[in-house]
Amino acid sequence: MKELYYVSGNEGKQKEVAYFFKHQFPEVQLTLCTIDLVEIQSLDQHSIALNKAEQAWKLLKQPLLIDDSGFYFASYDRFPGTMSKFVFESLGFEGLTRLYNENDPASFDLTLIFMYGASTFQSFHVSISGKLTAPPPTHSSHLPYLKIFKPENSIHTLF
Repeated sequence: MKELYYVSGNEGKQKEVAYFFKHQFPEVQLTLCTIDLVEIQSLDQHSIALNKAEQAWKLLKQPLLIDDSGFYFASYDRFPGTMSKFVFESLGFEGLTRLYNENDPASFDLTLIFMYGASTFQSFHVSISGKLTAPPPTHSSHLPYLKIFKPENSIHTLF
């Protein structure tokens, strides 16, 4: 069995990735790893993810996955984007919903880095287009953007 570290301080992401690997890649032993990494401030999602992967590699020196994600409201240029977590922590759902109208277009972007050497990696990027919606009446701050984003051709939010 091959071991792969998934590095994230986000418990929700860790659960999602563990579930995915358990069902899609049962031959991989996924080890969840919480490491405090410095996140550079940039609007370039790939640079942020790669920098975190390089930091994690220096500590673990083992094959690892790291990701960076962001939500992008079409009515703003690259916002909240790579600052999605900070924006939500500052504004909460109440403040966030003042920034958009229901059914405004948006996208969810994910950059994933698979690092398997000090300078050897593969990167993957996916962008999902959709619409913004009102948060559910009872909501928590756990993966907040997933609760207000409906992918195209879906009647449900991502969470």
